[in-house]
Amino acid sequence: MLGFVLFMIGATAELVRAPFDLVEAEQELTSGYNTEYGSMKFALFFMSEYMKMIAMSAIATTLFLGGWRFPGLEMLGNGVAELAGPWAAMVVVGIISLLSFLGKIALFLFVFVWLRASWPRMRYDQLMEFGWKSLLPLAIVNLTVIPVVLVLVPDNRWLQAIILFVFGISSLLIASRVGNLPKPKMRKAQLVQTTRTEHQQQTGSIG
Repeated sequence: MLGFVLFMIGATAELVRAPFDLVEAEQELTSGYNTEYGSMKFALFFMSEYMKMIAMSAIATTLFLGGWRFPGLEMLGNGVAELAGPWAAMVVVGIISLLSFLGKIALFLFVFVWLRASWPRMRYDQLMEFGWKSLLPLAIVNLTVIPVVLVLVPDNRWLQAIILFVFGISSLLIASRVGNLPKPKMRKAQLVQTTRTEHQQQTGSIG
């Protein structure tokens, strides 16, 4: 769970999409650097962005959503093989596997588009603070805890999944609580006005 959330945040930042689209200038209302191009060059920027989205969605589908697998797919293949033979089962299972993979990719694409339409752009200082103070510690903790759970509970996959899921949810809740803590207020500098005679006295005493 925690690794999935960290991967999605990192993938969104790698795709340079909102709220991490800091390549575009903050003062520009329409878009960023790509407004200087027209016609096919302008289209190529967006085509490359969406090609990267599809590739990242395919990687996320393979790593976290089981790739082409679908619940009941093996049972369906066995049933079709008994009714129409192995070749028909191969065709049916292949088509359903492909549709399952494409459907999961479409789900991730919807999430990316939804994030772009919902979240405002972050400032540079917010991004640096978020990356160094939240993402990096969570990634190190996740990298440390997963091998420990796999070693302590080696033969029970369901128990591993439950432990890691609870750990991921609790880690995200703790990180959100820590991130919402009030920051210490900075003391404002006070200007002290001095008269000309006081200034002369102070400089004379220093000299």
